[in-house]
Amino acid sequence: SDRDMRVKLAILKGFGFVLVTGGLLYVVVARLLTKVAGNERRYRDLFENMNEGVAQCRMIMEDGQPVDFVYLAVNEKFTSLTGLKDVVGRRVSEVIPGLREADPELLELYGRVAATERPEQVERWVASLGMWFDLSVYATEPGVFVVVFDVITLRKRAEAALRESEEKYRNLFAGAQDGIVIFDPATGRFVSANPAALRLFGVEQEAEFFATGPAD
Repeated sequence: SDRDMRVKLAILKGFGFVLVTGGLLYVVVARLLTKVAGNERRYRDLFENMNEGVAQCRMIMEDGQPVDFVYLAVNEKFTSLTGLKDVVGRRVSEVIPGLREADPELLELYGRVAATERPEQVERWVASLGMWFDLSVYATEPGVFVVVFDVITLRKRAEAALRESEEKYRNLFAGAQDGIVIFDPATGRFVSANPAALRLFGVEQEAEFFATGPAD
């Protein structure tokens, strides 16, 4: 029923469309695409208002290798996330020139899913668009695949900045000439110490130091 469809769609939105197991993602989006193709307004509204980008595509193979694909249907979120417009009916080689050379792994992923009909979920940098994507890919029929995706470039940049910051902290902490210790008031124990602190306290084994506290 329409109500069941909306409930399932809401559940999937809550989990970012990573639920490719159990066939739930396949059932919901496949039914949506079928109804959209039939121009049923209520299903088209659901399809167009999804939080994630969706693209249904037909893979083009040559000598058993994926070389291109044609966009069959996309929702509005696809356009707003990627900036790509008027793609339906066109090949990706036309929409994104150079994708085959810049992102061969992406074509391999889509070709593999289209051929095996086994869903896959990955996070991937797409160089031809300069973006990170969280991709859930599955096949609706042999040679036809659907991608449900979100752009995660900002999150990836934040993660990289955090790693860089942590590395700088570790280098400063380890290389400091003065002794530095970190104390946990909840346990009353030291939880970290740099090499200078260990030398200052005359401790050779970190485990021995971490078992103590200021009161010991």
